Amino acid sequence: MDKQKKILVIGGLAALVLIGGWLAVSHVATSRAEDKLYAFLDRYQLRDAVHWQSLSASPFGTATLKGITIRLGEGQNAEKGAIERIHLSDLEDSEDRKSARVEVTGIAGGDGRSLLNRTSLIQAAGRADLPPFSLTMDWRLDRKDDTGALHFSLEQPKAFDGKFDLELSRVRDLLRLADRLAHGGGDDFQELAGGFGFLGPLGALAVVSQKIQQMEVRAVRASIRDEGYGERSRALAKRHDFDAAPGEGSADVQRERWFKEKIDAGRAQCKKDPEAAFGGAPLSRDDCLALLDFVTGESAKLTVKMEPARPVSLEQLLEGGSSRDPYRSIRLLEMRLDN
Repeated sequence: MDKQKKILVIGGLAALVLIGGWLAVSHVATSRAEDKLYAFLDRYQLRDAVHWQSLSASPFGTATLKGITIRLGEGQNAEKGAIERIHLSDLEDSEDRKSARVEVTGIAGGDGRSLLNRTSLIQAAGRADLPPFSLTMDWRLDRKDDTGALHFSLEQPKAFDGKFDLELSRVRDLLRLADRLAHGGGDDFQELAGGFGFLGPLGALAVVSQKIQQMEVRAVRASIRDEGYGERSRALAKRHDFDAAPGEGSADVQRERWFKEKIDAGRAQCKKDPEAAFGGAPLSRDDCLALLDFVTGESAKLTVKMEPARPVSLEQLLEGGSSRDPYRSIRLLEMRLDN
């Protein structure tokens, strides 16, 4: 199993623990919550793969798991992962509103270091020793307002911090469907699934997928702050993308001069033809300069705002771009960049 697949396996198991923990929150007594979580793991035959040191639940709709370990397989080929703490809070699962907040702290592989060390993104910067990372996710879906929101943040010490916010509309049908699938019987499902009913569980997925695609994106806001990744990447570029000439002074001075010339050329390109500066991406002059400043280290932060004049359905976005316009989704969302 390659490194990317290992991360997906461990990540999938962690996601199941989160789902099970979410279900357990409604069981106020800690013992009942733990029984509920064990039953959930048994259903997926994962009792031996996931362990934790402690679990606590409160009548205020919170639950905390500490010292989680994940192990899949036996012997030296076993895939291992660890999570310091999972905290679930702000849970609401009513007919009109669904919301929750999940904080996951100290996510590591079997070596005690960040699982992200195994990704090509981190390895491209010459790092394989980053400490565990943490993430937070919260969401809200409101049937009465027919709106929803998702917030996601990730902190990887010594590399970067990222945040992502999504605002949605037309979520009412999906909420209604989710409630009826969760609480209805077989006859109810046949009515909901319509022409997909004969497919059984696959029919349910088809209907859910259909409702998801009907949702509309009202706004996307994201940001990333460099905490060491960019500096390391630039140092590698200066070392490997430029050959210093003997007899023309210090190699470091030559590299810095070469890098400054690249920046100046990039700025000139942004002002002349910004869309050509980064592979045809639909950038304005200011967008191009903001991205260039982030890539070259002139700014440690990059922000992305997508606030289309009219909401865009997920169906439109999932259609993607043709070879004629690979950036169609970005154009629909009217992306803007800043520092």
